[in-house]
Amino acid sequence: MRPQSITLVAIWYWIRGAIWAFFGLGIFLFAKVIGGLLESMPDWVSTVWHTLGIGFAAVLILLAILDFAIGGGLLSLKKWAANLAIGLSAIHVLLGLGSVFGHMHLLAMIPFALNVATVIYLLLPGIRARFR
Repeated sequence: MRPQSITLVAIWYWIRGAIWAFFGLGIFLFAKVIGGLLESMPDWVSTVWHTLGIGFAAVLILLAILDFAIGGGLLSLKKWAANLAIGLSAIHVLLGLGSVFGHMHLLAMIPFALNVATVIYLLLPGIRARFR
């Protein structure tokens, strides 16, 4: 039987995936609109803006897909999902360390704390043993 706390971690990954998807789609639309407005500029300016915007949006959409897959894998108690969740959360913790020692506001503290908790929780021996 799956502990409710693992379900909460999966929900955290789905929320994070939804946030990545929201920003990815927003950047995609923004790049399209700005790219259209830059048509009076030299071709290379419009092309570079469009390419960078679409590329960044694609990375965010891929992160969203990965987070959705990890959430599903955690619910199925898959070991690969736990390993990816630990890795991605650890990366987010490392990226957030600069904010911790700088000026971290409350909205940045919440995901930072959730990522720290995810890494610690999924590394607990009793929890690691549940994943196959």
